[in-house]
Amino acid sequence: MIRFFVFGMLGLLLMAMAIASASHDLLGRIPDMSLRGKLALLACSVLLGSAGWFYADGGVEYLMWVCRVPARLAAERQFVSRIERSMHRWSTSKDDGNREVSCRRETAQFIQLIDPVIDWGGTVATVYRVGTKAVLAVRIGRHTLLRTSYTEGLGATLIEPGSGLYPQVAALQAGDPVRFSGAPAARDVTCIYERNRFDDELSAALLFDFLAIRTD
Repeated sequence: MIRFFVFGMLGLLLMAMAIASASHDLLGRIPDMSLRGKLALLACSVLLGSAGWFYADGGVEYLMWVCRVPARLAAERQFVSRIERSMHRWSTSKDDGNREVSCRRETAQFIQLIDPVIDWGGTVATVYRVGTKAVLAVRIGRHTLLRTSYTEGLGATLIEPGSGLYPQVAALQAGDPVRFSGAPAARDVTCIYERNRFDDELSAALLFDFLAIRTD
């Protein structure tokens, strides 16, 4: 939401600059500029447009995340890359009755892809309590999360208050860089892809049993 607000403000600023340039007949002077001047103006326009698109697409926020996240192992980066490529293909495929079945099949494949995870790096996407238990989601890629269940229920994967993991999780805050160990939760294979209820952005969130976690 903040990203789109800032992008809108930049758009208004550019509009104001265009109106100001028109009032001073700056645009009318372009035909009289030298070839080098015209090329420089074109290059500046392309760079400005590319920067605006990069910001609107979340590139700046992602680069900030990359600088903050602990160094990720090669196996983790490969896993994230495979998930996000598959997510893009799935999001652009025909929305028919087989789409949900296809997503569940891909989710089962992703579960089989990774051995028990040891010392992967990420940042806390969200952490909160549900009753006496804790919910945790860790971001490991631009659009990829490993998470517990979000609510209580039959087969839910929440962090129990009696576990040795609970005190560490209770002390975490969103944005904290962490290292963690665990394994995918294969008890309930649901579609890995989900849309954020606030901005409708698609992400991949795999159910995960966290066994250890520490701030990095």
